Amino acid sequence: MQDLGTLGGPFSTADDINDDGQVAGRSTTASGEMHAVLWTGSTALDLGPAPGGRPFLNERGQVAWAGLGTDGNVHPVIRTEGMLTHLGRLGAPSAGVSGINDRGEVVGSSSLPGTFRQEAFVWRDGVMTDLGNLGGGSNAFSINGAGQIVGRAFDVISQSHAVL
Repeated sequence: MQDLGTLGGPFSTADDINDDGQVAGRSTTASGEMHAVLWTGSTALDLGPAPGGRPFLNERGQVAWAGLGTDGNVHPVIRTEGMLTHLGRLGAPSAGVSGINDRGEVVGSSSLPGTFRQEAFVWRDGVMTDLGNLGGGSNAFSINGAGQIVGRAFDVISQSHAVL
């Protein structure tokens, strides 16, 4: 067992690993903020605020997570070769990430304006696309190398259905 350390705070967790042994996770900073971290060997790289859940890592070393936008809301972000890209939202203040594949396609869910509903999205080729629903909201949970997405969608009476 190897202790990967923290970013100065009392907490860290390893959430994902790729075949090169890179580890994506979260750690508190000395000031108590939760940040996303990419560990390569024993070196920890602070990726920035991560108030919205765990980061996801692919075989190319890309990390996607729900980061903090300049507006103070939670936004999906991806780090690719040192560059951070905000992926957008579906019109409401916040959105989260639930998966990334080796092509750098990211899935998650975004809140919708004027509602408590969430809608599944995929971000590919720089564009966020609403994946729709069955009359209620939806969530995307994972994406494979072929770009197939799984999750759940709710119908008009709020019953949950597994979807591909």
